[in-house]
Amino acid sequence: MKKYAMLLLAAVLSASCAGQNKSVISPAPEAKKPLAVYGFRGDGTGMNTGAAPVTEWSEKKNVLWKTKIGNSYSSPVLSEDFVFALSEPGILSCTDKKTGKILWERTTSPSDLPKEDMEKAKTYPSSCGLTTPTPVTDGTNVYLNLANGIVTCFDYSGSRKWIRVFDYEQQNEYGRSSSPVLFAGKLLVTIDHIIALDPGTGKTLWDNIDARNDYATPARLTVGKYDLAVLPDGTLLNIADGTVALKVTGSLNYPSPLVLGDTIYFVGSRLSAVKVFIDEKGALKQELLWADGIEGELCSTGLIYNGLIYAASNDGGFFVYDAKNGTKINQEFIGEKINSPIYGGIVLAGKYIAFSNEAGKTCLANPGKKFDPVSVNELEGSSGSTPVFEGDKVYLRAGSYLYCIGAK
Repeated sequence: MKKYAMLLLAAVLSASCAGQNKSVISPAPEAKKPLAVYGFRGDGTGMNTGAAPVTEWSEKKNVLWKTKIGNSYSSPVLSEDFVFALSEPGILSCTDKKTGKILWERTTSPSDLPKEDMEKAKTYPSSCGLTTPTPVTDGTNVYLNLANGIVTCFDYSGSRKWIRVFDYEQQNEYGRSSSPVLFAGKLLVTIDHIIALDPGTGKTLWDNIDARNDYATPARLTVGKYDLAVLPDGTLLNIADGTVALKVTGSLNYPSPLVLGDTIYFVGSRLSAVKVFIDEKGALKQELLWADGIEGELCSTGLIYNGLIYAASNDGGFFVYDAKNGTKINQEFIGEKINSPIYGGIVLAGKYIAFSNEAGKTCLANPGKKFDPVSVNELEGSSGSTPVFEGDKVYLRAGSYLYCIGAK
């Protein structure tokens, strides 16, 4: 973990405009229509089935635009017209998706809070920075939380709709990295534990101090009439009121749980699959399908595709498991092809699986039982974020820049 902390320290670089809000360069148009919720790993699954990206890029090849926004481990977030990105120490950028032109930037800091709340925004010693969580959008507004306990919402014109701060002592060593989640009409944020807010007003709807979470973003699960938030330790919360609906076999730390249908996959140092169902009396029940373990430490959130589980460890291990029975199909060291560590998640980009390392390299590989790389593409500057694929475009960060990659 010492190596992990040292690498994360490189992310805490402030953009030159960190202390000010830029004026709107050109008015941001209204959203044409609400989109599906888009934030951490896209819709949360990491599945971009409609993508058809180019397979090769560099600083001089297939870069459609490149815009300086600042450093962060946070991933880009898309809407119909814009790319939103969060940078240190709390700058939200709205960039035109077609041109890369920054339409507006807004900085969030303790000075934006009511005077009586300013001292509640506390930054604890950490090498993770303030902006590791990825924002989330509903097609009309953008929601973000910072490691100092601030949660805020902007509309698409850059107007702040509300701001809150939660003064809970940081308990973990590497700061706060859990991203906000929109689900069943509520905004779920993690400030050491799970809090549900009204997306329209920021009002607290429920606050479960026993539902602790350190780093991973909760997953969403619907089983019958139950809308549930899945925490990495295996706690399932009712979205309606925050009560514990079920405790399943979890025990993750950094990666987020994966959900496929009615089954939760915990893909970390402990590997397990748990089916959640409703019994004849209408009660939630669980069935542990299988359990195993993965060698090494994992920060990257894995991927399930076509019956296979893909995972990557911090030390360059690449793993393939059978999702049906947990059998390990393949384990190999891939550090000679794309050096570790890998912090960003593994995603599906059309017919490829894709992931980036901390050094700014992105690998596209053919899915299958063996690691079959198609390309390893490098941009200048480090980033622990996850690349975002949409159609024939790739949006990703490297150093202080946001890139749009595509065929020219």
